[in-house]
Amino acid sequence: MLFVVGDSEVPRAHLVSDSLARWMPNARKVAIAGGGHGVHFDQPARFNAVLLTFLTEVAKGGRQ
Repeated sequence: MLFVVGDSEVPRAHLVSDSLARWMPNARKVAIAGGGHGVHFDQPARFNAVLLTFLTEVAKGGRQ
């Protein structure tokens, strides 16, 4: 499981994603610099790079 947030997202979103990433097996959180609530719109290249890295790891069996 991957949680992607912008570093300018509201604090509650960071708290929730931190908590979920801590409690879910194989989960992680990535905060993207310069992103807000719509990080995929604010920083599409960074968002896509993070997502592609994660999907590549899953495809290789490195993450669930």
